[in-house]
Amino acid sequence: MTTLILRARLVLVGTILAAGSLSAACDSGTPATPAPPVNPANNAAPTPASPIQKKAFNTVGILVNEWGILPNNLSVPPGPTKFTITNSGKVAHNFTILIDGKEQKTPNIAAGGTGTLELNLVAGTYQTLCDLPGHKDKGMAGQILVK
Repeated sequence: MTTLILRARLVLVGTILAAGSLSAACDSGTPATPAPPVNPANNAAPTPASPIQKKAFNTVGILVNEWGILPNNLSVPPGPTKFTITNSGKVAHNFTILIDGKEQKTPNIAAGGTGTLELNLVAGTYQTLCDLPGHKDKGMAGQILVK
């Protein structure tokens, strides 16, 4: 019997707390939603196209080792892309993407190390490789399809 009364009191207290919370939220003295942040430069709220908002990166994990890049063929959507490269090999490697004939690459990554490469990719097909002498010839090459 004591347990039943205790449960009833707990339910009653929970109901009162919930009602109080709803009452406080509906108080006409407080706004229902916070005001948008104000841009101090022109004292106006930012628009949806404001440079304050950034598109999230597409994140792609890449593994390099003797003698490959995995995955060696991949597809990603256009836009900001962050490649996270892990060198599981025993010698240094890098991750290079050829874009319009120019190399975009990580510094050389020591064995067991990691690196990143952040690019804003547009639609197209791009060659990937490790540009250290002889590494591409041993199989460290692939491609990225951006679509």
